[in-house]
Amino acid sequence: MHRFPRTSRPTAQASALACAITSVLFATASQAQAPAVDLCAGLVTDKAAHPQTSAPRPAKGVPFKDPVFGTKVTRISDVRADFGSGVAKPMYATIPAWNIDESRLVLFVKDKGHALFDGRTYEFLGMLKVQPSDIEQLYWDPVDPDVLWYNYSWEMGGRSMRQLTRYQVSSGQKTVVYDYPNAGKPRAFNVDNGGDPQYPSWDMKLWGVRVEMPKGSEKFSFSLPDKVEGARVFNDGPTPQACPSGRCMWAPEKNGSRVVDPKTLETVRKLRLWGYEHGNMGMNAAGQDFFAAVQFDSKPAGTLIVENLQTGEIKPIISTANGYPYPPTSTHISAVALRAPGWVAVSAVGKPEGRRPLDQEVLLANVDTGKVCRIAHHHSSGKDGKFGYWAEPHVTISPSGTRAIFASDWENGDAVDTYVVELPAYKPAAAKH
Repeated sequence: MHRFPRTSRPTAQASALACAITSVLFATASQAQAPAVDLCAGLVTDKAAHPQTSAPRPAKGVPFKDPVFGTKVTRISDVRADFGSGVAKPMYATIPAWNIDESRLVLFVKDKGHALFDGRTYEFLGMLKVQPSDIEQLYWDPVDPDVLWYNYSWEMGGRSMRQLTRYQVSSGQKTVVYDYPNAGKPRAFNVDNGGDPQYPSWDMKLWGVRVEMPKGSEKFSFSLPDKVEGARVFNDGPTPQACPSGRCMWAPEKNGSRVVDPKTLETVRKLRLWGYEHGNMGMNAAGQDFFAAVQFDSKPAGTLIVENLQTGEIKPIISTANGYPYPPTSTHISAVALRAPGWVAVSAVGKPEGRRPLDQEVLLANVDTGKVCRIAHHHSSGKDGKFGYWAEPHVTISPSGTRAIFASDWENGDAVDTYVVELPAYKPAAAKH
């Protein structure tokens, strides 16, 4: 699948471990309980055509009411004026943009790096001095709102370094949590599944790791706080990724996917959904893991199909089976509502005119109840516009589920900027945990 370009990184400064690693499992923590309110309350929940209306690009920082769906939307960046770049966007739909209490927000600015914003006022606060091995793979801590995690890699003159790094946002302090042992001469180091990157387990204890080698790649699991590597597998296949609960791992395969044992990387259960389609793992209100994805050619087909990783149950949520159109192109899923399990956000490009249901839309859905609401038009051309892949909306849900963030070239304009949808349930003070 199409990925952002990778860049070379300078050497990181190693330092002593400054903070104990929190071991809170979100399936049982109070902040993981689904909000009592219905996040779709008062929003459009039908399946009728609601055509997108053409409009000039909104001014930065001036909230506007989506003329079709009635939600509050704010353009939070002016990348040309503020950064001299052409693109400012969320890292990816599967990677949280906000920290856990939603007080801070990270965007990627092309040719500049990762930019930090106030998570509530959207004020730019500065550039982060982080060095992730891939620009999409920078992870907010699930408990501490002042901490980011990333894997770092460097190679020069036959020397190489691969480190798991903890970054304190307020001070800029970098702490090397683990030095991964060398295995031959790796040319790159990444944490992804060969397709969409995934957030680690929701307690940040279980990771899936891939080290690319000259003739293939080596995969293994890695667990904290004991710093133990699981069995190593050398092949060209995808990297098993940690389930949100930390009880399993998941990997895509041809015409399906599978649940994997975290220690042995052996297959525990075959699954039906095609794992190579755009999708994201999440957790439902009962604390069970799921994979939510768009499915074009499998049965059932749909814009949002969900498979329970513990039971194998499949639920069509936004599907041709329950009256929705065939999935639009460039559909992405975000299930990283760490404090609102069961809620996911969806963005789809489809036809740029946005006349058909789902085309050019941002949606919210609950995998437990099956409720779906349509929350905004994103006005982005996606891969068909002048910015190509960079203009895909890549909607990302907030930890509380009450906001969604997306990128847009705004009808094939001269820049890709970032927009936030605030749902009626959003209350800035209530975003704290």
